[in-house]
Amino acid sequence: MIPNDMAERKETADKIIPETMSNSDIFLNNFMVTCINV
Repeated sequence: MIPNDMAERKETADKIIPETMSNSDIFLNNFMVTCINV
């Protein structure tokens, strides 16, 4: 389950720093790893 708040934060981050796509990828990867570990 991905909280809407986290999804909104990711979308906001993508809009604020569109030139740093890798940054959102790192955030998403870390978030996915956290979900799996928990």
